[in-house]
Amino acid sequence: MKIILIIGFISFIAFGSQSQVRIFSLYFQNNTSVLTTLSEKTAEELNQLTIKNEVQVIEINGYSENAIDAEAQKDALKRIQFVLSTFNIDEEQISVNSFGLNHKSVPFKVDNWDRIDLYIYQGKPRKTQVNSVTEIDVNQHKKTETIESTEITETEKEDVIPQKDAFLSSVKFFGGTKEMKSGSDADLIALKDTLVKNTSLVIEIRGHVCCEDQMKLSRQRAKTIYKYLIKEGIDSKRLTYKGYSNYLPLIFPETKEAHREQNRRVDVIFKNQSNTRKK
Repeated sequence: MKIILIIGFISFIAFGSQSQVRIFSLYFQNNTSVLTTLSEKTAEELNQLTIKNEVQVIEINGYSENAIDAEAQKDALKRIQFVLSTFNIDEEQISVNSFGLNHKSVPFKVDNWDRIDLYIYQGKPRKTQVNSVTEIDVNQHKKTETIESTEITETEKEDVIPQKDAFLSSVKFFGGTKEMKSGSDADLIALKDTLVKNTSLVIEIRGHVCCEDQMKLSRQRAKTIYKYLIKEGIDSKRLTYKGYSNYLPLIFPETKEAHREQNRRVDVIFKNQSNTRKK
């Protein structure tokens, strides 16, 4: 079984010239949830973009420079709550991580760790169908929702995110639910065994949906794997999870049910624990 180690984060994930995920940092005064003067301006500009629906916050990570771990966690949580309130964000719709002193590797120069990193999806969310297909709950067979038609360019028709960048892509779900399909057990057990044998690994669990923007459902799917691993004895400090809605399809456009099934999934990014902490 092949495992790909990916250290740190990329600064953006391109979906074409109009859509990408970027990281914005807001810095705070030492041991407080008060923004620095420069970050106040950044927050105000970013808030205007969210109000206009030009960007969408999909993840918030909180940190602190406080040398005491418990106090660092408190600082990070207070800062996260400040950002959620400022940008009027529903915590259940995004991924929220309070890392405190657990300083993750990031693809840019860090001024300090008294900050919040916001992962921002910029651009119009892609609708992966041109008809009335959506993720349908298997217990609600008559549930449908029309997806507005959209023009698909020739470039987008060949747009496929390669599977080689993530592990566990064979864990699949019934449409509209967080219930895993049969056949997922083998990869879950393999993932657990890998983490047991390689104690320096930490993972990011990513949830995905097909058809349309459903951030909450994608996060629930990632959390299903997260809870399974904790139940199997894996330390929660080695695990993070987040939802990516339909922003990272394996196959686009979804022209048949087999495509949609592939996109309803959870996958995992492996990272080296030694690179996620402050040196």
